[in-house]
Amino acid sequence: MLYLARRDDHLYGHWQRPYGELSEELVVRCDYLGPWLIGLWVGPERVWLWPDSLPRHSHRMLRRLCHRAGR
Repeated sequence: MLYLARRDDHLYGHWQRPYGELSEELVVRCDYLGPWLIGLWVGPERVWLWPDSLPRHSHRMLRRLCHRAGR
């Protein structure tokens, strides 16, 4: 599971490890925000998210975090 937070106009994330502890903080960058698919860089790792990979409410919240008006 990936936990996200926005600070200083940037996204940061922590992966939840198997025993519940959180990883170190990583910079998260959205470089693809399509109508359904979301492409993220979480630190050096590429992650693709489809609507069925997370709950609908979480998907909408993530899209709002990644959306940059006017771009």
